[in-house]
Amino acid sequence: MAVAEKIVAEQLKALPDFRKWNNKGEIAFLPRILEPDEKILGLTAALYRDHKWLVTVTDKRIIFLRRKLMEGITDQLLMEGIESVKSETGFLFGRIIIGTRKGETLEINSVMKKDALLLTAMIEKEIISH
Repeated sequence: MAVAEKIVAEQLKALPDFRKWNNKGEIAFLPRILEPDEKILGLTAALYRDHKWLVTVTDKRIIFLRRKLMEGITDQLLMEGIESVKSETGFLFGRIIIGTRKGETLEINSVMKKDALLLTAMIEKEIISH
């Protein structure tokens, strides 16, 4: 169920630590994907499964969103499906490594170093509370 664009805009405005200007096309699709009771905690641009995605961490899931022509392509990972999360950082960039309860390992690469550390901490906090 979609949420109002105004609600998404307010949530994004409350995220001063994240760069939002680089992914306006993907951000425009967020209202169509978010649930009414879902809260955005952070977002970044990153490589996931060999493509550039907008990675949005909410209190319920991690949403991967990319634009392809006029449509938005999504993937997601529910917080309750995450077993572990860690980040590795280099000079400017880092990566987030997620272990699922199904035994899979997912990598989110080419994340700005600051974003990788912030999102890893947010995901860690959310999986503890689930």
